[in-house]
Amino acid sequence: MNILLVSRGIPDADYPLNGIFEFDNAKALAAAGHHVTMLVIDFRSGKDKRRYGLYHYTTQQVNVCMLSLPLNCYRRARPVLSALTYIAYKNAVRHFGKPDIIHAHFYFMAAIAAILSRMTHIPYVVTEHSSKLNKPLADISALDQRIARAAYRHANRIVCVSKALAERLRENFSIACTIIPNMVDTEAITYTPRPNDKQTFRFCSIGNLVPGKRFDLLVDAFAEAFRQDETTMLDIIGDGPGRTNLQQRIASAGMAGRITLHGLKTRAEVAEMLRDSDAFVLLSDKETFGVAYVEALLAGCPVIATACGGPQDFITADDGLLIPINDKNAAIQALKQLRTHANDYDGEAISQRCHTKFSPAAIASQLSALYDSLRTAER
Repeated sequence: MNILLVSRGIPDADYPLNGIFEFDNAKALAAAGHHVTMLVIDFRSGKDKRRYGLYHYTTQQVNVCMLSLPLNCYRRARPVLSALTYIAYKNAVRHFGKPDIIHAHFYFMAAIAAILSRMTHIPYVVTEHSSKLNKPLADISALDQRIARAAYRHANRIVCVSKALAERLRENFSIACTIIPNMVDTEAITYTPRPNDKQTFRFCSIGNLVPGKRFDLLVDAFAEAFRQDETTMLDIIGDGPGRTNLQQRIASAGMAGRITLHGLKTRAEVAEMLRDSDAFVLLSDKETFGVAYVEALLAGCPVIATACGGPQDFITADDGLLIPINDKNAAIQALKQLRTHANDYDGEAISQRCHTKFSPAAIASQLSALYDSLRTAER
C-alpha cells in the first residue's frame, strides 16, 4: 500500500527529535512492506536553521518530500498552508506515486491533511498524541479547539495513543478513537542483566524540564528518601526552561553530588544510561502516553510511574509501581521500596513484554490492519 505520512518535521543532526514519532512510524511501515512517503511541512521560524525550499530524497527506505519555509504559522494560516501543502503533494506524487491513504500525526498537521484529503478524495487517518488537548475543554484555547475540530470532522479514522487520551477527546470533541500506542526503537534499547554486587544504586529519569514532569517533586522526594544513603543516585536526562531552578533546588536539598542533570542525550546515549540504571522513576502529572516509561521497561528497568493517563495502559505490578500524581509521601515510599526490591523484578521478562507490545513490527501490524479496513470500506 502507498502511504503518505504528513509530518511537522523529520529528525536531523541538529534537531534529532523533530518529527521523531512520524519518522519512526514511516520506517516501521516501510519495513512491513508498504511504500511510504513522508510529506514534511516544516514551517518553523527562521531561528531553527535548516535548508529551505521544496525538495525530495529517500532515506532508510522512506521517501521524503520536504517543503521548508520560515513561516512560523502552523495554527493561524491554514488556507495558505494548505495551498503550499498541495504544491508539495503534487511534487510527492510526481516522484513517488499517488497514495492510497493519507496519515497525519497531531491535530495541527491533521487539519492541513484534512483539506488535502478533500482535494484529492483520498481517505485520511489522524494519530493524536498532543498534550495540548489532554485537558478539560475550557482549558484549551479557542484556536486549538477550532483546529482540532477541523482535523477530526472528516477523518476516516482517529487513532489515540492511550485510553486516557481517547476518553479526553471523547469528552471534549464527541469523537471515537482507535487505540494504537506509540512504538519504541527495540534495536536501540536492549536488555542487559545488572550485576548483583554493585556498590551503588542508580535511579534514572527522562523528560523535558517543564512543570508537568514534576522533577521538583522528584528531587524533594529523593532527598527525603535517601538523605542518609550515599550509595543511591539519581540521573535526570533532559533539558528545558526549568533547568536553572531545578539545579538550585538540588543544591538547596544538599543533593548536588547525588542528583545529576545530564541535559539532552542521543538515543544511543539514553540506551546506554538506561542499561546502567537499576530502576526508573518519573512523576508526571499528565502523560498522553509515556514513551520514557516504555524505553525504561525495554531496558529491563522496573519503574515508578504516576497514574497520569498513559502509564495505566501498560504498567502492571510485574513492571513496577503505580502511585497517585502529586503525592510526595507515596513517591518517597515507592523510591524506598524499589531501592530495596529492584532485584525481585525479572528484568528480562519486563523487556520481553515491552518488546511484544511496542516494537515497530507490532505497531506497524496494527496500522496495516487499520489501513486495510479503510480500503475495504472504500470498495
